[in-house]
Amino acid sequence: MNKKGVLVMVLPAAILLVWGLIKMYLDEKNYEDIQLEYRGMEALYVFENSLKLGKRIQCRPEALGLIENYLEIGSVVDVNNGEYRYEKDSLKGDERLKWGAGIITSKYLNYDSCYHSLKRIEVDNVDSVTITEIDRIDRDETRQYVGKRQNGIVTECSVCRMENGLCKDTISVERIELNPISGKLEKRFYKTKYSMDTKALLYDSLGRLVEAKIADKIYRYEHFTNDTANFDIKMFDKTKRELGFYRITYKNDGNLKIVQNKIKNSDKVVTNIYENGKIKSKESTEKNSSGLVNEVTLFNSAGDVIYDSSYSEGLNISGDDNVARSYVVKMKYGSNGKIETIDHYEEWFNRAHKKYPWMSLGLKKIETDKFYSGKLDNVEECKEPLAIVQRVDEKIGKLLTDASKPKNSYDNWISRMIRRIMKAFD
Repeated sequence: MNKKGVLVMVLPAAILLVWGLIKMYLDEKNYEDIQLEYRGMEALYVFENSLKLGKRIQCRPEALGLIENYLEIGSVVDVNNGEYRYEKDSLKGDERLKWGAGIITSKYLNYDSCYHSLKRIEVDNVDSVTITEIDRIDRDETRQYVGKRQNGIVTECSVCRMENGLCKDTISVERIELNPISGKLEKRFYKTKYSMDTKALLYDSLGRLVEAKIADKIYRYEHFTNDTANFDIKMFDKTKRELGFYRITYKNDGNLKIVQNKIKNSDKVVTNIYENGKIKSKESTEKNSSGLVNEVTLFNSAGDVIYDSSYSEGLNISGDDNVARSYVVKMKYGSNGKIETIDHYEEWFNRAHKKYPWMSLGLKKIETDKFYSGKLDNVEECKEPLAIVQRVDEKIGKLLTDASKPKNSYDNWISRMIRRIMKAFD
């Protein structure tokens, strides 16, 4: 075989081999980039959360949305003409005898001519706080959040799934340790049933986070200033690879606060403007691998939110780069300073291609929350939890679909229908 023939045979194989090696390298590099981005996001989340919590434990369920921030004792909220209803009041009568002095917050969902409920009963004592959540909307279970206080600060929290008034299953445990002399936060520990991971956070003598251990991952935070107001830190993983930075800078005699953070494929800037010590506006702009996210919040002279908007585009909201969404919330307050209504608006945008401008599909009001003083009347609670009702509805719908299909025997169809209906109620 001549040299030309050998070259013809070898060259394609060599090209395929080189291409294969290049592809393996690119795939591995892409995987490493994804891992680096994920570690940066996790390290940043842990740090921002530590700033938000300070030296305390948030021993309570997640907020019931925006509305919970404005609910006061003796107030009621109607959402979309009673689709959702909220109420907050002091414990009275039999409930006070059962739980003690405390507050009850209720959320009702109108479904099939009756209301499914989620209720939170909060009893606050000198040395402890207990929140009992009775959820008949999402989980059909009762959870109890028990926080223990030390010098007025909640330093330990356990969350239990309750049955017959007893802790059947511990869902999570969280503890913090304070320096006995300075009172500064030194350690934070968190463990949840739904993950084998444990989270341990370590703090320096100024109470600033310096290390986070999450399962086999370790994140370290290097501070470049001793100023507890102006932050300048870099984040690293356990291999000492830099993940990003986080900065807080005050300017103009404290009337301008700029927060910057940067990790792999993400760059975010938050600008707060103050006047006479009170916040006037807050704007956040984040550019990441999924697109753009912009948020704007405006405040009145009392420091209350009057306007809140968010704009997201690209993969931040969908799998399509050519779709964007704006969500706007407007608050109206009465002469007494108390909130009266919250109006929610939505606006969608699309474009034919990245090179073309966005086209609005129109601004539309999607929800109104009305606040008023008093007590809810005519709230008929459903006998079965929503999760069970929906499951039965879905199964019966499937049975009706199956019933429209031809069967070999009418009697066999009846017997199958009866057996399936019985199973639906198991």
